[in-house]
Amino acid sequence: GEICGDAGIELAIVRPALIYDEHAPGFLALMRRWCDLGLPTPPELGRRSMVSKHDLVALLRLLSSVDQVPQDPVTITDGEQYHAARICRAYRAAQGRRTWCPPLPSVAWRLAAVVYEGLRGLPRGSIEKRLFQDELYDCEGLEQLAFQTQWVLESHLGSAA
Repeated sequence: GEICGDAGIELAIVRPALIYDEHAPGFLALMRRWCDLGLPTPPELGRRSMVSKHDLVALLRLLSSVDQVPQDPVTITDGEQYHAARICRAYRAAQGRRTWCPPLPSVAWRLAAVVYEGLRGLPRGSIEKRLFQDELYDCEGLEQLAFQTQWVLESHLGSAA
């Protein structure tokens, strides 16, 4: 909607999913370090929505050039569902590395998360939540802009390598 009265400046609310690029911080940095160390692949739990930084920038450019911005918030994802194992496999493939052992059972990961939290003084359940809780979103508002994302994590990392 209009926020600056007669100035004609409009506000668009954009809600991106977890943003990935070659040097993404937070959870994705943790996954990169995990792969760099050659540790076992995490279980296929904790599905999450993500979006490429390139697609987010393309959407923001489009929004800056349209005559009328959407009145409702726009949620952007690449339409895929990622879990820690898929993210790890994508990073390893981009690095030209192979997985050296099968994933450990999820109970081993949950125990390791509790131990890590205790050693680091983190709130109980914080690491387990980051690894195993679903965080999924649907794209909303992109159809009225005729916008489609172009990237998935694997293709993005492949082009970066």
